[in-house]
Amino acid sequence: MYTLIEKRRWYFVISALIIVPGILIMLYSLVTTGSLFRLSNDFVGGSIYEIRFSGGGVSETDIRRVFSANGDDDTSIQRVGAVEENRWSIRASFHDEATTNRITAALNELSPIDRDYLRVDQVSPSVGEEVTRAALIAVL
Repeated sequence: MYTLIEKRRWYFVISALIIVPGILIMLYSLVTTGSLFRLSNDFVGGSIYEIRFSGGGVSETDIRRVFSANGDDDTSIQRVGAVEENRWSIRASFHDEATTNRITAALNELSPIDRDYLRVDQVSPSVGEEVTRAALIAVL
């Protein structure tokens, strides 16, 4: 029992070695992005596109170029499943219906989109703020 208390300074040092870098990373994030944490679309609002292309030959660069041409440079693009399936999950900022239609039309020009698989979900920024507020209240 006393050996645990005698070594408390080492435990403080180990704790500080974990906590201080975490605080420094949060401050760096605050300076570079304006917030302590980068929140996902579920918390800030945004669009999620689930797409499967019928043809092949579509790359992440091609998809990113379509979104950039429509004014959205902050996208997260992931291939879903095997390469042969040509399925993609794309998280982007919130788009109105007209922009969504332009994006899906431009993606369809790259390679035909399987319309049965196409899914576009929108989370408005106000809903994202409510979810963030509720999460913070639950934590505190």
